[in-house]
Amino acid sequence: MKLNREENIMRIFMVFIVVLMVALIGTNMYRSIQNEKNTIPAGTIVEKYHQLERIKNTINTKTGHTSIKQHPAIYRFQLRLQKDGRMVDYWMDVSEEDYFKYKIGDWYVR
Repeated sequence: MKLNREENIMRIFMVFIVVLMVALIGTNMYRSIQNEKNTIPAGTIVEKYHQLERIKNTINTKTGHTSIKQHPAIYRFQLRLQKDGRMVDYWMDVSEEDYFKYKIGDWYVR
């Protein structure tokens, strides 16, 4: 069975997509594991991250039903502290109150 040029290109493209997805998942897992290794009880706030609350409507084309998924707001600090002789960064979730109360450069204790 001989494949034509378009089929070969399509197969190469699909393999590339699969490899890319595996690499992205692996990178994400590595970051999560590394962040947990860097757990610190306190540190200097070096970065802040905030994502607004989101509501996503999804319509099932087969049934016509609409599902609503609510994603709560996210508030995070990136703390930095020397741990075991090296500087580590640790991302952690914080309350909305703490997010607006503290500034970059402030000392934060969990």
